[in-house]
Amino acid sequence: METSLRALQQDLPNAAWVSVAPEWFGDDLRCSDIKISPRISEFDTDAKPKAWSVSGQTTAQSTTNSKTRGTTADFALVQGITRLMQAGQSVLVAPKLSLDISPDNANPSPVNPDVFQTTQASALDITCSKARGVVGSPDRTQAIEAEVDHFFGTAAASDFNVTGDTVVYAGAADDFGYRRFILHYAHLCAAAGGVSAFLIGSDLAGLTQLRDDQGRFIAVDALAQLARDVRAILGPQVKLGYAADWREYGAYVPSDAPEDLYFPLDTLWAEPAINFVGMNARIPLAERNDEAACFDVLTQAHIADKYLKKFQRTHPRFGVGSISSTLFHTSAPLAGLTWISEPETLAAFERALGVIARFKSELHHMNTQRRDL
Repeated sequence: METSLRALQQDLPNAAWVSVAPEWFGDDLRCSDIKISPRISEFDTDAKPKAWSVSGQTTAQSTTNSKTRGTTADFALVQGITRLMQAGQSVLVAPKLSLDISPDNANPSPVNPDVFQTTQASALDITCSKARGVVGSPDRTQAIEAEVDHFFGTAAASDFNVTGDTVVYAGAADDFGYRRFILHYAHLCAAAGGVSAFLIGSDLAGLTQLRDDQGRFIAVDALAQLARDVRAILGPQVKLGYAADWREYGAYVPSDAPEDLYFPLDTLWAEPAINFVGMNARIPLAERNDEAACFDVLTQAHIADKYLKKFQRTHPRFGVGSISSTLFHTSAPLAGLTWISEPETLAAFERALGVIARFKSELHHMNTQRRDL
């Protein structure tokens, strides 16, 4: 932690914000069947001097993550947040929902029930049991409500016991829903003494665009309620938001009704508990004109090189990488919404773009040298 903080202060002395993204993992793309829980990596099993624990779960109770990483231990996250705040950094905590689907799963794919689910999926791929447009889809029916309810679960803010830097869930033992995930980190941030900003989620477009038989975007309503519950835990001083995918944050035109136009997230953006409109900007870090050379550089010493090489075989067209950032809109405000548009925020983003430009230039130079060898 101290080494990383020194590097941040030396290399990016004007950086004012740090985003912390603890991960939990889902095991299914169907919101009707998914279980969301913390997982461990092979490096967490014998952690010392303090044993790994998240939400009261120990290594013996948690499933080993089949990919390359696990969930940060609660005590370590609290220590990190506290140290960053002491160093004068503004801290954004952005809980990240990732997918860890077993390679030998027998789960029908929501978009094609005749095949099993891919292991290379993201939260954007989570949707109803049969996706919109698939025969028998629960979208735009009463049945969708039960599926979305399963995804969110029933965890309440009062279901958590907090002692020091430990947050233990005391609700239903079989509840592995999204609410438990987010409320856990809201309580953990409060235990750390508070943070500057907190995201109640990101990239849930496969859910936020689902409608019931009355045309309500019920997952959006559930997120608005979650925002109110997080606000009650963290208090009025913390900025709350949701980081939408860049294809999700605005208008939605159903593929089966191109004449219709909806704005599913408007209910969330107008929610009094929400402070800002967030959008994940995925900015390319390098051009694709020499993909083979770029891929060689990326995988030479990368902990995930085995996974990346498998990804290359199935996705021959790829970018070297991207930066995902939560951007704050600075246009005219909606009623009841406070927008983040301070000059220092915009200046910080401009400096970040400068860093990206320099990185791209250096990477291009490095690849040119490789071709000259």
